[in-house]
Amino acid sequence: MVLKRRSTGLALARLYARNQILVLTKDDLRFTPDEVRAYLLMQGFAAPSASELSQVLSSSEGWIMGLRLAILSLLHRGSVAELYKYLRGDSEWLAEFLTNELLNHQPGELRQFLLQTSILDAFNAPLCAAVTGASNTFALLAQLYSTDLFVIKVSGDGDWYRYHPLFQELLQHHLSVELDAPAVANLHRRAGHWLAGAGQIHAAVHHLLRAGAEEEAADLVESHMRATFLRSPQDALRLLDLLPPPLLQRRPRLLLDRCLVAAHYDDMQLMHYAQQAERALQEHGSSYPDYAALRGQLFIWFVGAYFQQCAFDTAAEQAAQAAAYRRHLDPLHSGTLSFLEMHLKRYAKKHDEMVQHAEAALSAFRQAEYVTGIVGMQRELARWAMRSGHGKEAARRFRLLFDAGHHQYVPAVLELTTTYFYAVESSYWQDDLAQAQLYQQTALNLARQVRNDLAIRLAACLGHLLALADNAGLGRESASKALDLYWDAEHALSAQTRQSLLVYLLHDVEARLLIAVDRIEEAWQVVQWEGVDFVHMPGEYAHSSLISYLRAYIARGIDLAAITPVLAGALAHRTAIDDRFAQLHLLALTAWQELRLYGSQKAAPTVQRASQLAKETGYVRAILDIPELAKELSGWENATLSASRPSSPGISDIDDLISLTQREQKVLQLLATDLTYEAIADRMVISVNTVRTHIRHLYKKLSATSRHQALVEAQNYGLL
Repeated sequence: MVLKRRSTGLALARLYARNQILVLTKDDLRFTPDEVRAYLLMQGFAAPSASELSQVLSSSEGWIMGLRLAILSLLHRGSVAELYKYLRGDSEWLAEFLTNELLNHQPGELRQFLLQTSILDAFNAPLCAAVTGASNTFALLAQLYSTDLFVIKVSGDGDWYRYHPLFQELLQHHLSVELDAPAVANLHRRAGHWLAGAGQIHAAVHHLLRAGAEEEAADLVESHMRATFLRSPQDALRLLDLLPPPLLQRRPRLLLDRCLVAAHYDDMQLMHYAQQAERALQEHGSSYPDYAALRGQLFIWFVGAYFQQCAFDTAAEQAAQAAAYRRHLDPLHSGTLSFLEMHLKRYAKKHDEMVQHAEAALSAFRQAEYVTGIVGMQRELARWAMRSGHGKEAARRFRLLFDAGHHQYVPAVLELTTTYFYAVESSYWQDDLAQAQLYQQTALNLARQVRNDLAIRLAACLGHLLALADNAGLGRESASKALDLYWDAEHALSAQTRQSLLVYLLHDVEARLLIAVDRIEEAWQVVQWEGVDFVHMPGEYAHSSLISYLRAYIARGIDLAAITPVLAGALAHRTAIDDRFAQLHLLALTAWQELRLYGSQKAAPTVQRASQLAKETGYVRAILDIPELAKELSGWENATLSASRPSSPGISDIDDLISLTQREQKVLQLLATDLTYEAIADRMVISVNTVRTHIRHLYKKLSATSRHQALVEAQNYGLL
């Protein structure tokens, strides 16, 4: 047995070749999460929570000696949270061990290099040279890595490294003791300049702020904000969050950029941000050469803020003022203004002007290369068709959007995911469950791709709702079990402003699912998470969660007469703005309430109105999801479903038009599971080129140009 901290230099190739040698590296010796948990229990600690274990693992990275030394620093054992406070490189026992066993054994030049580069979370030789001024950084890094001196190679392109977190904390402690603050600030400034030149803006801003160069950091964010936003709105938000609030208040452009990001995420704080930008522009902006453009942007964000509050008249006044600055606006802001004007014209029932603004918005967004805006714009057109009661037109617009090929553009993936959720809803309410399931699977895959827990949860809920609609018996049991697994009232997702579209939809879907499995009180909890009480809040008829609230209220069956004014007011409001989709739901809910309060005879006129509107719009599940209504309409269900479901070719027509080989049928089935061509080839034990040939034949037979379109057509023909 040979124990060494570095490569031995022994001639071991023959032993390696004969598989007669076993090498254990530091990675092999690192404790796994389960081993760390077991060790803590063995040392007398209470079982750590998931977050506590994550914190311990993040700091120790499985280095058991570090964990042992931190435990020695504790006076009493029992709390993992208390242990975490001592799991630091500058805590007594750890600091003594790392200093005496490692740091003090390094030659002067290497020791200085370690201290100076400890400010860096990741580093390569050129960055180290810029920070330290040393000319031999390649050699120093090679020496550090070869000695296994708590230096870890970062995966990815280039020779990038980082220090173990505990070792880095120790080095930073010694750096603060041995160098004065201006010298440390100078190291950060050098790092910031190099990183900015290398395009690592987030890290550069971090170091400039540590150097005390706040204005320089703000200038850097300002100069890169537009490109960062178009590439990744989330990265743009992180950049803005780095800057201290007092610094932001002095920068009108950055405050307006924060409005841009807030509008992108439908952040309900947009009005607050716009007011801050207005104050900053008044105090600091008059000398700016682009002052007119900034004024135009400010009016745009007030339009958006008032629109969020459903103050449409005030929003229209602000839009008129913004339009006066249109010639000063860049394509991104010009398109945003047109986008908002489009919404306002719809609510004013000026269809021709609405279409003109929609076309202007799309043109400007394309010019700005704002793909997320293009997707959002087209989604809104599809949703308008839904709200107007044109179900088939909504389905057509969703198909066109999904066939446009935006899936490869990473920043638009979350926007696409949201769009797929609305497409699921459109298909679901039309009782086209097969199409809804295809959309739901795609939404789930995209949600997993972007690792958005909220979207994943919503996709899962929609999946159970669809299963329940398709097979009430099996679906009910499965949905109820799934709800038991993730239902946690204490950790329920509240209305997170940056993802409010998804939150409102999630609340609605969860409440519907809970009602469907007779868990009415839990559904009532869901609709109350926002603290709304529409019975005592008259006039809130445009609120996103109103229909969810009313559905759960009626399902609960307590004091039903109290919501009569709310139902009547909401129905009048939705009728006035020509929202036939909401009209239908409100009519169905009113009919349900009347059935429960007064019986069939009194409710009959409202039931018939709801029935007629369901047939006209195609959104028949607004009736079918309320069994008491469907029961009232004798023979209505079968007749309506046959009329509203998308027509499919007859069997003889299918035989004439679509004839698939056994291989093509198998490829089609695997395509529906969202496998890659390579994965399909592996499953079928054929080459990728053969898979492509089968897919070309499928596309031709199905008159399709994309996977999604092929699957839709296959569903229509009954091939899936």
